[in-house]
Amino acid sequence: MGRVPYWNISYGIVIDLLAAPVFAIFLYGLYGHWKHIKQGKAEIVLGSRLRSSALKIGPVYLGVLLQKGILGSRIYKKLFTGIAHGLLFWGMGLLLLGTIAVFLDVLFDVPVFRGVFNRWFMSFVLDAAGLAAFAGVLFLLIRRLMFPPERLFVPKPRPGFVFMEVVIGVIILTGFLLEALRISHNGFEEGAFV
Repeated sequence: MGRVPYWNISYGIVIDLLAAPVFAIFLYGLYGHWKHIKQGKAEIVLGSRLRSSALKIGPVYLGVLLQKGILGSRIYKKLFTGIAHGLLFWGMGLLLLGTIAVFLDVLFDVPVFRGVFNRWFMSFVLDAAGLAAFAGVLFLLIRRLMFPPERLFVPKPRPGFVFMEVVIGVIILTGFLLEALRISHNGFEEGAFV
């Protein structure tokens, strides 16, 4: 028997559907940035030698987008902070892919909870991603609480980060707790290790 989506949660699809307005707000924010850039009201800075106020697509721009925008090369200048941000970002990105896979299983009966994909991605990779994201957010939270921004030479402290780090940590921990309850009720799940 394969894993059951939304185990022990009534109307679990509603929870995922609540993400739709959040995603719409995110896309609207991106659209607002795009409009400012296209109208010349914002400048795109692509490294020290390349600046453009008009949006052009080309291999150099796509390379910089990949390097700075997606891989986030600037955050790795501070080694441990960069690694923590990377663990959090890529861990949450993989967990998002897992959530999308569950959504596809529920809506379109895509077999994500069966066979090799379930064992290696839905169990092993997502456990590793959750662990990586938790390690990243825990490091960032400890760093922010033990070494406040004034001691880190940041121009001005940014409020709200501690709250968000705690919320993300709690979400990850409750995900692991729910997985543990599911495994204790249904039996061992191959690939799951946390």
